Amino acid sequence: MTILGHYRSAWTDLSRADAVIAQGPSHHSGAIGTGLVIEQSFDGEVPNEWHLHQDFLISLGLQRQGGSWLRPVEGFQEVVRLLRDDVGNPVLLEACSEHLRDYLKAHGMYLQISTGTNAGSGAGS
Repeated sequence: MTILGHYRSAWTDLSRADAVIAQGPSHHSGAIGTGLVIEQSFDGEVPNEWHLHQDFLISLGLQRQGGSWLRPVEGFQEVVRLLRDDVGNPVLLEACSEHLRDYLKAHGMYLQISTGTNAGSGAGS
């Protein structure tokens, strides 16, 4: 299990099925959390869509432009980016670790990512 405070990358993968934000003591067993990525399915007619949790968007003042969420008050800095495969399916959603840390700290939360054999891949997996 990884806690964001120990994560040193400039970008954090939010699309992992096992990545959740949680509140309270970080006693990892039995923690209850909420995913920051919401998957919308269109029953195979078009590729699924991944959305960011509304509180994350509003708290950081993000505006979506294509596959990027930008922060206008910081000169339209890219804060979140969505990568797709060749047919348009979302495969990776990453947030700038600095902004994610600030959001989590302001809300008294932490990011929990499982690293065991039960860890999923992709939003909604």
